[in-house]
Amino acid sequence: MLFWTREEYTKFSEAMMDKPLSFYAFEVLYWCGVWEGELLALPPADFDFEKRTLTINKSYQRINKQDVITTPKTPKSNRVIQMPQFLCDELQDYLKQFYGVEPDVSHQQKLSPPGNGLWL
Repeated sequence: MLFWTREEYTKFSEAMMDKPLSFYAFEVLYWCGVWEGELLALPPADFDFEKRTLTINKSYQRINKQDVITTPKTPKSNRVIQMPQFLCDELQDYLKQFYGVEPDVSHQQKLSPPGNGLWL
């Protein structure tokens, strides 16, 4: 597999900053090392900004022209990922803009009905 260096990613991300949805999606992909299907299945409730973690326990798939949220393919794919503080700060700001409220625990259920990924 080929991976971007930090310098390559920084150059790319600077070009994406004017597209917030794409920019923050790529931030999560790069800094958390998640797969595209995992990213697409993430609701805001999977982010714990106090603990600086991201819970991966579902995946998006397109099956028979239907969008489907499933469990990950293997049990090892269920995991909790530590996020850097700057990413937590960025995502909290983005969610506030996107939903118009602070993304705290009291709002998470309202923000993320089951199966509603943030990037879908």
